[in-house]
Amino acid sequence: MNHWIQTLPAPKPTNAEIVNAYDFLLARARECQKDRQHLPNFISVDFSDVGDVVRVVRTLNGEDPAAKTAAPTR
Repeated sequence: MNHWIQTLPAPKPTNAEIVNAYDFLLARARECQKDRQHLPNFISVDFSDVGDVVRVVRTLNGEDPAAKTAAPTR
C-alpha cells in the first residue's frame, strides 16, 4: 500500500505526523483490506521514523498487545 505525502515541491515531515499517526494509517490499511479482500503486503510511507507505522503493521499482523486489550469501539 503506497501511503505517500502529496505536497509540492517535496513531502513535508510535519504532514507525516498526521498521516502516519496510528488511527489514520490503520484506517487506510483497513480500507485497503476491505477494497482488495486481503491485507496489504507492504506499507510504504514517507518519513517512516515519524508516526506509528511499525505499530500499525504489528496490529495488522495481530502482534500489538495494546490493540488486543483495547475495548472495541461501536
